[in-house]
Parts: sequence; structure tokens; C-alpha cells
Amino acid sequence: MMHCLSLALVLVLGRGFVPTRPAISTALSRQTALRRSAKSGAKKQSTAPSKASGGFGAKKAPSPAEVRVAADKTSLEKQWDRFIGITDYEIVARGDDDFEVCDVFVRNAEAKGPDGQAKWFRIGKAVAEGCDVPSALKLQRGLIFWTAVHMRRALVATGGVRAAAGLELGFAEAGMAGAEAAEAGPVDDQTAQSIQVLDVSDKSVKAVPPSSVGFRPDFSPEGFAYKRRERVGGDKEKEKRQRQKDRDTFMPF
Repeated sequence: MMHCLSLALVLVLGRGFVPTRPAISTALSRQTALRRSAKSGAKKQSTAPSKASGGFGAKKAPSPAEVRVAADKTSLEKQWDRFIGITDYEIVARGDDDFEVCDVFVRNAEAKGPDGQAKWFRIGKAVAEGCDVPSALKLQRGLIFWTAVHMRRALVATGGVRAAAGLELGFAEAGMAGAEAAEAGPVDDQTAQSIQVLDVSDKSVKAVPPSSVGFRPDFSPEGFAYKRRERVGGDKEKEKRQRQKDRDTFMPF
């Protein structure tokens, strides 16, 4: 009898018989899988920010970085054109214009004279349209320093990193006076007393576009002959600004 059962089992397995799990074991396995799936879904739901909570838990978008005017020849030409385009060679706004011009000065705090004072050198003029003068200067600070050391070699006479670190930017109310050549030397004591040192620590310029500010040196830096063709560049900038104003007038929204 046992021989017959063994033979029957061999024949059944030979036909591809696969033993099945008991019904109770299968049901328990399904319940375990459902519990794991429910726990996984709950974890995902708890970590995702809900609309009802106002998005708490979501990563905040990084704030935009401040954009400064580059310190190079191309930027000097561009900001020079913008100065002419905004002011049209005026130092006081007229009509419906909204700009402010200031005189710009640079000194090297590390290069003191016999009297123990660092001397200011007149560099040029800057303009601010729709913003204040300190913002316009901070936005163009690197460019003004770059231009100043090419105009006034005395500013970096001490040489090296120490000379660059000692540069300070100052400004005063715009006047008709200007330096026509590097030989003009530093300003007199009376003019120096009216100069205000730019504080770069308390002014953010993230919302100030470079197109709303400009800078014009009193004379062309060494090896830079742009001043003789500034009228052409300024006229192009004025035409571009007028086209933008026309578009804003017809499409205010």
C-alpha cells in the first residue's frame, strides 16, 4: 500500500504539481502586506507639505543675489552711455525727469599725506534714476574703483593688495567743476570737507536695475579714448530709453 502511494506521489510531481500554501497562511501574508503599504503611505503623507497648512515644510526659494556692475572697459562704456541717456548732459533734473547727479571722489585711506590725511581725488559724476545716490554708487562701486586707479595712479602708489583694500568712495552735491586731467591733483581742503564717505554696509541694491544708474568720468582713463565718441553712444542710449517709454505708455500693464 505504501509503495502505491509513493508511486502515485512521484507521478503527480512529475506532472508539474506545485504544492499550495494553506489558506490561513495566505490570508495572514495579505494582511501584513496591507499594513506595510498603509504605514508607507502615512509616512509620505506626513512629510509632504499640505495646501491647508500654507506650505509649511516646503523649501523656501533662495533670495535673488545682488547684481553689481562689472569692473571692466565694456561696463564703463555702457554706464557712460547710460549717464548721457538719463541726464542729457544736465546735472539737475528738468521737466518730468526724475534723476539725481552727484560728484564722485576716491581716496586711499592707506596713502596719507604729510599732514596725516588721505587725499580725495575727483573722479567724475554718477546719476541715480528712480533710486537714491548711495544705491547708485554701491551698484557701481567696483567699476568706479577700477576707473579711478586707471585715472589716478597715486591712488595705488603703495601697491599690492593693501592699496586696493584702502580705497574709499565719496560723493558730494554735483557742481559744474570737474578735473580735466590727471595732473589736476587732489581736491582742496574746502572741497574735501563737503565729501561724504559711502557706507556700503547698510544699503541693499537687489531691487535697483543697472539700467537706472550711470557713471561718467571727468576724463578718459589712460588708454581709453571713449570720451570723444560719447555723443554717439549717448544718443543711442536716449533713443533706446525713449522707445521703452513709448512701449510703457501704450502698454501700461
